[in-house]
Amino acid sequence: MCLRGNMKTINNEAFFGLFIHMMKGDNDDIIDWPFDGKVFITVKNRDLNRLQPENFHDTIVTSSDSVAFEQPVLYRNEVGIGHPDFIRVNALYSAGFVKYPPNDILVIKVHAICTGGDE
Repeated sequence: MCLRGNMKTINNEAFFGLFIHMMKGDNDDIIDWPFDGKVFITVKNRDLNRLQPENFHDTIVTSSDSVAFEQPVLYRNEVGIGHPDFIRVNALYSAGFVKYPPNDILVIKVHAICTGGDE
């Protein structure tokens, strides 16, 4: 899988979008296609000054009728699945997900679970 980010403006508000794309891999022949499972996405809150910094979570559940989860023919599927408005860019800074300065790094954790077949 490949996680891709995108910026989009909706009603004069900037949003950071996230999309999952299936990629060609060495073990494609043992995977039941289309990929069946769940993808968990966590954006880590890096504000160490907060007593209980809260991470931002989302779950993408695959759909067998989506071409996004079919076996890639080329390097990666051109069609991805995700959210064009995953999180407001303003919230990334104000809520402590991105610390600026000294560095402008966004930490994203992705965990995928295959629920199809016997894998």
